[in-house]
Amino acid sequence: MQNFSLVSSRSQKILEGLILALLTLVVYLFTINPLTKPYAIYALVLCLALLGIINFVFIKFVKKPADKLVEKNTFRILIFTITTAVLLWVGSTGWFLSPFFYLLYLLAISLGFLFSTSVSFSFILVLIGVLLPNIGSISSGLDLVSLLSLLLMVPLSYFLRREYLRRIEREKKILILQEEHKTFENKVEEILSNKVSKIATDLREPLNDIKQLAIYIQKTATKNEKEKIKRVINSSEKALQKLKDFEEETTGKILVETKQ
Repeated sequence: MQNFSLVSSRSQKILEGLILALLTLVVYLFTINPLTKPYAIYALVLCLALLGIINFVFIKFVKKPADKLVEKNTFRILIFTITTAVLLWVGSTGWFLSPFFYLLYLLAISLGFLFSTSVSFSFILVLIGVLLPNIGSISSGLDLVSLLSLLLMVPLSYFLRREYLRRIEREKKILILQEEHKTFENKVEEILSNKVSKIATDLREPLNDIKQLAIYIQKTATKNEKEKIKRVINSSEKALQKLKDFEEETTGKILVETKQ
């Protein structure tokens, strides 16, 4: 038999949140320091050049159907680079005084769609934290409203994303995977609340039974029968692998398999 468990994505979310928070802090310090501020525009150009290089290298040499993990990591690098470029753009033109300050709102909404709510929230908190001492650059009231507006981008992006997914689901174009606003007694129940994981589990059990039964019969089968039974075993293993690949790709969670 085979036991399957899901590698928790919590550590990945923490890492993504830390990277975004660190990028925000580093860019802010870089753009307000008199010694490094003149080089902010060059750093922005470097980010834009890096975006072009990553896109070219990935499309030309890397992108293959089998490189799913590489594709996901490349996507994350692109998002982090774009985030850095936007922060440099706004920072080098004066933060609160920047005519491009509105880009931070667009960035916050985009990160809310691309990452989890907790990741985008950590980015917004750090951004508000570094801008807080600068309240009064234009007007204390106006600056405070700007920061509060940034904070509102998190629930706004969550609401827009949820309603968009629900609308598409109603049109039968996608399936919303996870049941929302529900508490779970254990990890297994949480996993099975995902519709794809639930049906994959239901299909995996009979496929495993077929495979194990074929292995058992193979021990006492004739030579001619063994060849046919081997085909059954190979077919069941192929079906299990395809099911695993589909579940990982659809849910975004990696399955760890241990054989007993």
